[in-house]
Amino acid sequence: MNYLLLILVFLISCSQPKPSNNSKKNSNSEFNKSYNKYLQRGDLDSARFYIDIDYDKAPDDLQILRSRGEVYFLLNKFEIAEQSWLSCLLINENDEGCYEKLIGLYCGVFDLMGNDCTDIIANTFKVNNQNKVALLFEAQRFVFENKINQAISVYENLLDIDSTNLRAMNELAILYDTSYKSEFYYNKILELDSSYVAYYGLGMYFQKKELYQKAINNYQKALSVSIKKEPYYNIGYCHLMLDESSKAVDSFSESIIIDASYVEAYFARGFAYERLRQNKLAIEDYKFCLMLEPGYEDARIQLEKLK
Repeated sequence: MNYLLLILVFLISCSQPKPSNNSKKNSNSEFNKSYNKYLQRGDLDSARFYIDIDYDKAPDDLQILRSRGEVYFLLNKFEIAEQSWLSCLLINENDEGCYEKLIGLYCGVFDLMGNDCTDIIANTFKVNNQNKVALLFEAQRFVFENKINQAISVYENLLDIDSTNLRAMNELAILYDTSYKSEFYYNKILELDSSYVAYYGLGMYFQKKELYQKAINNYQKALSVSIKKEPYYNIGYCHLMLDESSKAVDSFSESIIIDASYVEAYFARGFAYERLRQNKLAIEDYKFCLMLEPGYEDARIQLEKLK
């Protein structure tokens, strides 16, 4: 699933458009049903064919305008998507669904810090000052500006409205960093969804607090959900901090198995080999670092020390 599809899926999940008296009643046509069928299959060209037929028949139908914007958005035809959603607002200036989709376009695709993003968020708040999509992107703008306290306030406002919003919880856990509130929000996520992201985040939280065994336990839980190189690498780091160099080697090796070009893992494993006084193996890893990244200065320095 690509980035644009992720944005659209998020917007669709947040948006439940309200029926309007201005909308013509042909959204349940056979053509519209065919459009939805092809969209679900990922056949965007066929979806476009059918939604355009519906659009030609009823260019003022709000649901058709929303749907037409969606399919052209996924086809990277942003001008047509924008035109469809703006037409929707010309018909009904209070249609939150089209506001939300324009937020996704202006803030999620074009420029989070641009005037179009600012304006569409402000206009959405005029319709509903508790709109979840607008709050999400407003918080992201504050993060981008390094206005952390303002971002936290907006995310917590979003949670007051939607107490199970996993995105807001995860962002708050990150922003609170080593505060106890970070652990609190990661655990709140895990109450709802045993996710890789939450276990990995908890691992990072405990690692920063130098509670290395707790960090390892959570990284292992993350790996039970999804096998990725980063938890293995961080487990290796924690083992080094616990003076468990042999275990560190094993963990760094696992991350290298997943990604044979993971230069940081080769360097870290070389360092662990040095601690184990296995200098030949350390030299091999440092040389491999320089093969992958000739400008890797730390590897060059360690290699010079061992010659």
